[in-house]
Amino acid sequence: MTSQQVWLLDKKFREEKIEETPYCQNVTKNHSGRLTVAHIEKRRHLTVRWNKRNAVVLCLGCHRHFEDNAKEFRGWLLDNGYTKLELKELRRLASNNLRDAVYQDP
Repeated sequence: MTSQQVWLLDKKFREEKIEETPYCQNVTKNHSGRLTVAHIEKRRHLTVRWNKRNAVVLCLGCHRHFEDNAKEFRGWLLDNGYTKLELKELRRLASNNLRDAVYQDP
């Protein structure tokens, strides 16, 4: 898969996720910036990169806040519908790294 193909899949995923949830899911904060898609397991893990349960919609301000506060993000996820078992399963799936096998730039 080329970087261009990955970019197109990312764009489609982001558009669909924001269309499904057109607001910042962190309702406890004042919001700033455009809507973004925040991944629970990092995007480098292609096995879960486009898994809709591996992403939440946040405004740019909330996304940046949670990037800097991973422990708080995990707590927020648990308070907002994710279970410890589900987060553990996402981590397990992410650890099956297909990056080298799938993502190859010519």
